[in-house]
Amino acid sequence: MPFSLISQLTELFYASEEDSNVKMIILKGQGRAFCAGGDVSHFIHDYGSLKIGANFLLKQYTLNYVMATYSKIQVSILNGIVMG
Repeated sequence: MPFSLISQLTELFYASEEDSNVKMIILKGQGRAFCAGGDVSHFIHDYGSLKIGANFLLKQYTLNYVMATYSKIQVSILNGIVMG
């Protein structure tokens, strides 16, 4: 999952948690896989080092926490391969 998508999903979950008009979130993958895990190749290519890639992991684990503690209904449509 690219960094930009992690950031967008985190913002979506935070904003929708506070919005009384939102009753649930539905997530659906596009293409051949729902999720293939974190895009670790970007640690070196985009960030230049594994140390800088730690920010990526912080963002990923923040999203994991936000999703795990989200108070509204979540539905995930798992089409295709699911990993990560």
